[in-house]
Amino acid sequence: MIYFTHDSGASSDDKVMALRIEHGGAAVDAYWAVLEKMYAEETDLVFCANRPETKAVSYRLCVDVDTLKTYLDAMVSVGLLDIEDACGNDAEGTVTVYYSTRVREVLSEYRQKKETARRNGKMGGRKPTGKPKANRRKTKSVSKGEPTRNQTPTYIEEEIEEEEGVGRVRARGLGMAPNSKQLPTLDEVRSYFATNCLRGDPDGFFAHYDGQGWVKGNGLPVDNWESVALSWSRRQAGIDAERSARGEPTAEQAAFRPVKSDEERLAELEAELAAKGWA
Repeated sequence: MIYFTHDSGASSDDKVMALRIEHGGAAVDAYWAVLEKMYAEETDLVFCANRPETKAVSYRLCVDVDTLKTYLDAMVSVGLLDIEDACGNDAEGTVTVYYSTRVREVLSEYRQKKETARRNGKMGGRKPTGKPKANRRKTKSVSKGEPTRNQTPTYIEEEIEEEEGVGRVRARGLGMAPNSKQLPTLDEVRSYFATNCLRGDPDGFFAHYDGQGWVKGNGLPVDNWESVALSWSRRQAGIDAERSARGEPTAEQAAFRPVKSDEERLAELEAELAAKGWA
């Protein structure tokens, strides 16, 4: 996955504004979601109304598949996206490939850098220069003890190695530093999941990250829990889509239990009283 950035004034871009005027803020939200998906999966967006992946995207945006298609076509009309010429049909229906020229350029550059790094690694990395190996400087942790709710673990103690004028930082200790964004409570997580129609169990999400000190799987601190929650929801949506395609119940369907009627509850209570000899 590759991270992407955009200008602080991107929301007032002429093309984005044209999309907002024509279809409202929901279409703009869909546009950013499409870009996130392209960068995360490093590929174009393939739209087919009957495919689970397309249904998962529409569910995430809280719109139906037809509305999602309307938004995508509007993005093309204002110049935010393009359509691949070689589109057609398959067993699941009409297939349309949407792409962004800018995303393709960024991903191409990203893949070239990865390939260069891979080749350099096979050749043993950079050749030695004959200069001293390193100038080392260590810093102490800025705080000690367990993290508070407004703090997340971050690597503070560093070892700086200078080679050919380039400084490279390696984390050598786990310290504590104040987080720029306050960590959520369980109620805040539940509210965020409900407001944004996110898939998955908010209690499970909170228990997972709170239990490990709000540190991600790669060891780095969680600096934006909302984006992590969106990724959690996307993974759950993909899992549910695969289960639906196999004819299996989704997580929500598996967890659903019908509420008993008043008559059933009354019958259970009477049976319980009779068993205790109170009837």
